[in-house]
Amino acid sequence: MRVFDELDISRSDFSLETFELLPTKAKLILFTVLHELAKKKSIYLIDIVRFWEEDFYSCNSPIESIFMMAFNIVSILREKELNDDDYGVSIFPQHEIQIEKKKYYADFFIWIQNSESDISVLVECDGHDFHEKTKEQVEKDNEREYELKMAGYEILRFSGSQIYNNPFKCANDVYDYLILKEKRQG
Repeated sequence: MRVFDELDISRSDFSLETFELLPTKAKLILFTVLHELAKKKSIYLIDIVRFWEEDFYSCNSPIESIFMMAFNIVSILREKELNDDDYGVSIFPQHEIQIEKKKYYADFFIWIQNSESDISVLVECDGHDFHEKTKEQVEKDNEREYELKMAGYEILRFSGSQIYNNPFKCANDVYDYLILKEKRQG
């Protein structure tokens, strides 16, 4: 079941000065979700608070941080959708991939861990600040994507606007993709 897809994070009126380094949007996401879970007296509050900070600072851009935060929340709340033999979903920011003599970094490598199969996807967050496209950049990005696909990686892309405007939809889309991929392999 998709979670927080339609959560209106613009209505959040929380603020904590200890989170000054967070972008405003990330604060709204975190506090709104924590508030919703607290209202429901959810047992997931502890897991979300425990993991969000370390993950947040592993990212290279605000949109990556927002996506990571939303994905972690979604994966915690949707973990019951996994098969019984799954160990869970892991997300690795700035994942290094070596293909022959070239080294690439994916914004995220997301993987369902189990003993029998390899279910994973790369997620790229295409923010305007980091993907100002020149002809040379487009050619380099296309070559990079081609090489990653030839090495067997599947790639999902989200624009900065998609992540910023609805991070839980993006996170749920990735989770749905992994679950569907797992069902097809099983």
